[in-house]
Amino acid sequence: MNALDATAEVLFVRLIMKADDFGRFTANPRLIRSLCFPIRDGVRESDISRQLAACEKAGLIALYEVETKPFLEIRNYGQRLRAMKSKYPPPESGRQLSDKCQTVVSSPPSDVSHMTARREAESDLETETDTESEAESRKTPTAIVVSKPTGPEFPEQLNVGYFRQSWLEWQAHRKEIKKPMTDRACKMQLKALAEMGPERASAAIYHSIANGWQGIFEKEGPRGGSRQRVSASGGVSRDEDRLNRSLKACEDFAND
Repeated sequence: MNALDATAEVLFVRLIMKADDFGRFTANPRLIRSLCFPIRDGVRESDISRQLAACEKAGLIALYEVETKPFLEIRNYGQRLRAMKSKYPPPESGRQLSDKCQTVVSSPPSDVSHMTARREAESDLETETDTESEAESRKTPTAIVVSKPTGPEFPEQLNVGYFRQSWLEWQAHRKEIKKPMTDRACKMQLKALAEMGPERASAAIYHSIANGWQGIFEKEGPRGGSRQRVSASGGVSRDEDRLNRSLKACEDFAND
């Protein structure tokens, strides 16, 4: 490689990067310019032909032709083979080009050859673009979408941590007794419990769970106090509320 000038050395390094697992690549200057120097201006096909000839003279590559198409093979490539078959034909299937192959390689192609070279360049560019896209997709981590937990909306009075915990335990209790609640029943019970406040409602829930009840009952209150019952379908029981009011009225009358 020390025998090469700077431009030929750059070309040889890029050929190493572009060659297949067998060290083979196209030797068409037009394709090499589009594949190895896609965005560099000022690279001429005649310069690439001259650099190819310099690389061959230095014993770094072998130039050959198969069915009028020029190819190259990097000597002593030593790449660990991954592919079982080369993308390009081997030198044995064609004829070696002489040292004067620069004129053959760089000669302007016919209209048919021009169209063929263009199609080959576009095909190779699409293959490289797909490979880069696949590699980029492997580097980019997949976003994980975390869905919000579903459940009833707690009234503002009950939207505190300890009541939410007691409500979860109440729902688990209803499932254990084979009486799971519907969304409508949950809304109605929460609406009724909101009238008690979070502390009374939580106490009533734990009291009902301890007794294995299907509905929510408060403990017996102090003398003269009232007790509420939230039915299994939601809402304060009308009979219970009417009974509490009657008992309180009797006590008040007796005290007078």
